[in-house]
Amino acid sequence: MLKWFMAYDRLTTIPSAFTAGSRLAIDFNIPELPAGEGGSIAIYFRGPGDIPDTDFSYGTDGDNFTIDVAGSITTNWTAGIWRYTIKHTDTAGAVDTIQTARIEILPDPEHLSTIEARTDNEIILSRLYELKKDMVLNPYKTIQFMDKIYSSHNLIELQDLIEKYEVRVKNEQLADANKKGINTQFDISVEFTEC
Repeated sequence: MLKWFMAYDRLTTIPSAFTAGSRLAIDFNIPELPAGEGGSIAIYFRGPGDIPDTDFSYGTDGDNFTIDVAGSITTNWTAGIWRYTIKHTDTAGAVDTIQTARIEILPDPEHLSTIEARTDNEIILSRLYELKKDMVLNPYKTIQFMDKIYSSHNLIELQDLIEKYEVRVKNEQLADANKKGINTQFDISVEFTEC
């Protein structure tokens, strides 16, 4: 599911999904640690690529901490599942972790090939199939994908992820067929009874 955020939209929480190439602007309120009393926050990402700390611009607005990243910067962020951590540093230098969660960064549509007709889920599923094949052929190899390391020891977990994306792709295909007026979900059953 793509979530677009216009340049003037300011969020009050980190979204569960974000499209690279969009501006990320958040007014983050921590009631027990108001920005007006000093201190600062920082956000850190771990995932399939590199998001430098310097990408973020921090500030305050009343009791809110602000986080801003221009779309021209997020366009370079690697698509995939990321884990982020928000940390607060008070005026005495003490650091507290405020929030840790996952975010799905979707690819910037402008960087997708015009020939590529697959959805994000189809692309990820294709990559998962490649990873599974590679792991079967190279049983001692470890692979990092979507913030997790897979090896031949946890091949079942990789298969579970594949099945999850197979369901997502099937649902997308059904939704697409329904939009086009092609309903592929007709199950007709006829039961005859003697009179």
